[in-house]
Amino acid sequence: MIRAARWLTLVCWAGLFLFWLARPIWLVPTEAPAIPLKLLLAGALLFPLRGLLHGKPYTHGWACFLALGYFVLSVDDLAGGLASKPLGWTGLLLAVGFFFGCMGYARLEGRRRKVAAMQTGG
Repeated sequence: MIRAARWLTLVCWAGLFLFWLARPIWLVPTEAPAIPLKLLLAGALLFPLRGLLHGKPYTHGWACFLALGYFVLSVDDLAGGLASKPLGWTGLLLAVGFFFGCMGYARLEGRRRKVAAMQTGG
């Protein structure tokens, strides 16, 4: 179960990163001044990358909050009249998967480490 949560987190993280990297340039081209600002959305996903790759529960825990921001952006795309609804749904699905993967991994791995510490007496 822990491995499934970890893989869900990493797959959805990669999907979100590629989605928000490609979106302002190829998927929904915007005006040139807005592109750097929109690319920052993909760059924000780089902050938890090291902790996610090393399997740190604390990083997975606070990455849940980052996932909520992408959830809000995707809901805004769907409600705000984005011409391509499948893009909004794709972002929403990836953000929800990232959130639940991070939350599941943080809970399960944190619990596993707590039990292991209690068994070793530390």
